[in-house]
Amino acid sequence: MRNIIVYIVLVVNLLLLAACGGSTTAEPVADSPPAAQEEQEVVAEPEEVEEAATEEPAEEEMAEEEVMEEEAPADEASAEEPAGDEASAEEPAAEEGAVGFGDMQMSGTDPDTGLEINPDTVQPGDTFIARGIVISMNLTPITEPEFLIQAPSGSKYRIRTQPLTDIYFIDGSQWQAFEFRQGVGAIATITLDASASASDVATSDDVVLVMME
Repeated sequence: MRNIIVYIVLVVNLLLLAACGGSTTAEPVADSPPAAQEEQEVVAEPEEVEEAATEEPAEEEMAEEEVMEEEAPADEASAEEPAGDEASAEEPAAEEGAVGFGDMQMSGTDPDTGLEINPDTVQPGDTFIARGIVISMNLTPITEPEFLIQAPSGSKYRIRTQPLTDIYFIDGSQWQAFEFRQGVGAIATITLDASASASDVATSDDVVLVMME
C-alpha cells in the first residue's frame, strides 16, 4: 500500500514538472511581435528623413526666387539711369553756339542799337542782329558770299554779305578765301528788304567772324 502511494506521488510530481516545462517553452513565442513592431518603426523613420530632405531644397528654391525678384527692380532702375545722362548731354549742345562769344548778349534787345538779337521770326523790313555759328556757306562769287548762321536758340538766318576780302575777325585778323570753313562764329547786322519775297535773302555789310574756343 505504501508503495502505491509513493508511486502516485511520483506520477503527480512528473505531471507538475511537465506542466511547468510546457509553460516555459510557450513564452518566447509571445515575445516575438514587439520585435516586428520595432522593425516597422525603424523602417518608417527613413521615409520621414527623405520627406524632410525634399522639403529643404524646395524652401531654398523659393528663397532664391525671392532674391532674384528683389534684385530685378534694382537692375531696371540702373538701366534707367543713363536717360538722365542723355538729357544732360543735350544741354551743352544747346549752349554750344554761345561758346566763344564770351559775355555777349545772345537774345533780347541790344542796349547800344535797340535792335533785337537773334529773333525767332523775321518779317520784311526788319533789321536785327545775328550772333551764332556758320553752319553752311556759299563763297561763289567771293564778292557776294552767302552764309547760313544758326543762333543758340536754333533760329537760322541766311544772309548775303560783303566780299570775303572785307570780312575780319574781332581781333583784326583775316582768313584767306580757302580758309573759310563751317563752325566759325559770326556776328552781323542783318536787314530784310521791305519788299522781299519768301525766296529773297537778307543782306549784311558788317559781318565779323569769331574764333570758337
